[in-house]
Amino acid sequence: IEVAWNRQKQFIADASHELKTPLTVIATNTDVVLSNPNDSIKNQERWLHYIRSETSRMSKLVAELLYIAKSDSNEIRMEMYDFNISDAVSEVCLNFEAHAFEEQRELISDISPRLKYFGDEDRIKQLFTILVDNAIKYSIIGTQISVSLFRNNQGKIKFCISNKCENLTEEN
Repeated sequence: IEVAWNRQKQFIADASHELKTPLTVIATNTDVVLSNPNDSIKNQERWLHYIRSETSRMSKLVAELLYIAKSDSNEIRMEMYDFNISDAVSEVCLNFEAHAFEEQRELISDISPRLKYFGDEDRIKQLFTILVDNAIKYSIIGTQISVSLFRNNQGKIKFCISNKCENLTEEN
């Protein structure tokens, strides 16, 4: 019971932390749009795109949180098959380019084409999403986040992500 209770508390803490940022961005951008009621949609387009982007991000976060809840209750079944991991990583990077730009970072990717991997594509994308999101979140403004995917000399697929950060605790 204690373990389950602690997991539930951690889940709630993680959920509230992860949802705060997109909710703040959505609220702020909505306020900007509403503060100009006579302005055209074209003039407000930038703010509306931010709202759409953060709404999409929240949808992904909610899906991830539901996945965590299901995995804690052992309801997850892995769907293993061959897939193009190069396309999967490229898609994740593409989804984060605007976010990196908004956060005043540059996301650079070097992805070898047509690499095949056997696994659960959704779980792999989820892992890459978490890693890229954290790299942006914990990097210094004005720096680059580098993502690479390639086959190494031993024939294994290698994923690398790097960023510059400071004042990161050992725990984090």
